[in-house]
Amino acid sequence: MTREVDTAVVIATCGRPELLRRTLLSLAATRRPREVREVLVAENGGAQGAREVAEELRDRLPIRHFLLEDGNKSHALNVALDQTSAELVYFLDDDVVLDPGAVEVYVDAAARYGPGHHFSGPLEADWETEPPDWLKGYLPPSARGWYHGEEEKYYDLPYFIGSNWAAFRSDMLAAGGFKEHIGPGSPTGAIGDERDLQQRMLDAGNRGVYLPGARIRHHVPADACDFEWARRRQRRTGLTYGVLGLPPEVDGGSIPEGLAGRIRLAVLGAKVLVARTLGWSDERRAWLEMTRARTAGYLEGRRIARRYPS
Repeated sequence: MTREVDTAVVIATCGRPELLRRTLLSLAATRRPREVREVLVAENGGAQGAREVAEELRDRLPIRHFLLEDGNKSHALNVALDQTSAELVYFLDDDVVLDPGAVEVYVDAAARYGPGHHFSGPLEADWETEPPDWLKGYLPPSARGWYHGEEEKYYDLPYFIGSNWAAFRSDMLAAGGFKEHIGPGSPTGAIGDERDLQQRMLDAGNRGVYLPGARIRHHVPADACDFEWARRRQRRTGLTYGVLGLPPEVDGGSIPEGLAGRIRLAVLGAKVLVARTLGWSDERRAWLEMTRARTAGYLEGRRIARRYPS
């Protein structure tokens, strides 16, 4: 007989009440074990309709809403960790729809594996407008989908997506929680708050577990599937790697810093200008544009990192 694992669901939300309602309705329709004691709705960035949605659905879910004026998602998640005493915390974004068995799969896995493990499942991109195939490779996994087969297995890389993962509260607190200078609404502009925390847990001996039955669908608006959005996201990804001091992931080798980095950025900029002048299509010049954007972001991130010692 597996033990019970007291569980909380945490949703950080900011200014998207209709999508939040959709997420909460899908959560209400799941098979929720009795171990799921509460759903914490962490509204950050001021009051923008989440409280009203929470009140509307309180008879269907054990919702606790709290409001933070600071629009910093990592801060909101840290407050949620302080607000709950649950053993397992399941994180969702406010724009997802859960498969009926997703919550049940998490609670069961937590009971079987115990502390020292964290969990995630597949993410299916729910596009308003499907992007062209050539562009999908430049989109983040949250916008193109994330899937690692139909077998439950260890996955010891920090790539569990923040809209669909769970961890033991004690493990997260022991690793220091979420760093508030990264994540949406942070002062650096960097993202990857969950990746950073997962890496610190892995470094402490924690293990990731992939759960194929814990599936969600992630809403992807049309404006998050076009060339300009992808280019901005590549820059932000590069900035994140720079802030966190991670090896930059850029095709063609590493990005040098200092003068050599600025020279490389200038060369890429000149090539992009020529490609635009010659009227190259988005598809044809995509590699140049995305590489330049990520390089620029990384170099900016390295400068920002000096103000935030690790």
